[in-house]
Amino acid sequence: MKTGNGRTLESGLDRVSGTDVTADVGKSRTGLRWLVVLLIAVAMVTLRVVALRSDPFPRLDWSTGLLTDEGFYIHNARNVVLFGHARTDDFNNMLQMPLLHYLQVLVFELFGVGSMQARMVSVVLSLLTLALFYLSLRRACGMPAAGLATLFLGLDHVNLLYNRMALMETPATFLAVAGLYCCVRWVEQKDGGRAKWSWPAAAGAFIAAACITKASIFFLAPVPLLALWAGSKKACASDENRSKMNSLVGGGWFYVASLMVVAILYFTFWYWPHHVAITEMDHYYRVQQIQPNSLHHLWLNLEHAVFGDWRGQTPYLMRHTPVVFLLALAALITPVGWKDPMRRILSSWLLLGWAMLAVISYSPSRYYVPVYPAMMALAAIGLVNWRSLVEHFTGNGWAGAVRRGLLGGLVAYHALEVAIHHNVFRATDYLAVAFVVGAALCIGLGRRRSAAPSQPAPAKRQFSRIAVTAAVAVWLVVNGYWLTCWLTTISYSQYHVSRELARILPPHSVIIGDVAPGLCMDNRFRAINVIPKLCNWRHPISRFAGRPEYVLILDGRWKERWWVQHYPELVAPQRRIKLFQVERWTVGLYPVAGWRSG
Repeated sequence: MKTGNGRTLESGLDRVSGTDVTADVGKSRTGLRWLVVLLIAVAMVTLRVVALRSDPFPRLDWSTGLLTDEGFYIHNARNVVLFGHARTDDFNNMLQMPLLHYLQVLVFELFGVGSMQARMVSVVLSLLTLALFYLSLRRACGMPAAGLATLFLGLDHVNLLYNRMALMETPATFLAVAGLYCCVRWVEQKDGGRAKWSWPAAAGAFIAAACITKASIFFLAPVPLLALWAGSKKACASDENRSKMNSLVGGGWFYVASLMVVAILYFTFWYWPHHVAITEMDHYYRVQQIQPNSLHHLWLNLEHAVFGDWRGQTPYLMRHTPVVFLLALAALITPVGWKDPMRRILSSWLLLGWAMLAVISYSPSRYYVPVYPAMMALAAIGLVNWRSLVEHFTGNGWAGAVRRGLLGGLVAYHALEVAIHHNVFRATDYLAVAFVVGAALCIGLGRRRSAAPSQPAPAKRQFSRIAVTAAVAVWLVVNGYWLTCWLTTISYSQYHVSRELARILPPHSVIIGDVAPGLCMDNRFRAINVIPKLCNWRHPISRFAGRPEYVLILDGRWKERWWVQHYPELVAPQRRIKLFQVERWTVGLYPVAGWRSG
């Protein structure tokens, strides 16, 4: 049928119908995306709060800190609410984390004292961290990178399962990510106006607060300055870019001033009034745990971090989150991770964090948590820019060969390490051969450039979707395995032992031992942490006489040597009241009544 303008009515109807179908398909896809986003958000919240009183996942770390450290960190806040004053003994971890301490006191005053209340602090702060993290990366790197990075940070078990624990790392990470958001606003600011100083100053305040909350992340303080300095060296010749870089570098003075102001306030109102106790604690942590005692010891720490078996950061990340780790490492060693000011900030954050963790002598996996935002962000950026990443790895130049050799050798080494470990006869020889062979094979994979025409744009987009989907699918499989291991082995031994102690022991008892704070989070007993050369190790029994006293220590195969050496009759097996199985450790309870010092 013809119309006045010569067009058929049928063809017009077809076009209208096609437009309607396309609109319907677009709406359907948009609705599906929002449904997926909603399901992911629900999973992030649910996995953080489900069974919140349960034991920490035992395969998350090798350290007994999973059993003890939550009790250590809430010790003073718990004392304030239960006993009316913060200090009941020589262990006062509030001196190391004043901001978190007062937040814990507020939560305990409002909602009561217990492991769930203490862990909810970390849960809430971790969710706020995810929101700030997404907003930061969306402004700096775009929606795809922000979405992938938030997915990794929100659901990867290496971060998620620590967000459920009452530790210092999650609150410190929240403050660090808040500083990252301020750095994003700082980088994107225009010349002049209040924003020229307000965002750099806010970034300095948040990062200083993060360092006050967790001293081991001091490496964050110079990160924005290093990133801007590196960018100023590469500034383009155009006047516009040079002016922009000068403006950013000028904001660095406000950043430094803010750091100094917070440091002066902290020194004046907190450090100096408590400097004797803080100095003693810092000396213990530095000498006994952190500081290598020789150059040989430093070399062993570095070797362990890269080529260790169970405890080093590289083997840990290769086994727990290999996709994210390798993507972040690939972005870090290519220009992909250093392209603009924000990527330089993330790369500096990750590089300095990994370097610090490799150098120190005591580096349990909970120390990695403040580094995860940078690692997840760089992994997402590398995945979104995977074609550029591939170009840098497959070129024929020496740089591409070194990159391929590094990643290939590490993957081959740690893949074999999973199978044979260091405890197998001559395992180190096989592992060294695996590294060399893997590196050599990957170096030989460099491609020769050809003049063949490139693929059409639709084919490139389709292949990009396949590559990104495949990487995310592998991450989901590996992470799903670890989350399944956790969900299928959930237990409540720590909570049940705490309640069992409340049932069998008299009121107003004093529980002594370094596992006592962790096993008294859900009762009202006074817990006395005993760590030789740090706290309460001088005559701990006589110091707290006058109330029913009990000693609670690691027992069985891991019986604590200090108690056997100093109080052998007190902790003799025949005097044991009860033996508890808590997570993967055995804990023994001994009465002080009826014991006499030899």
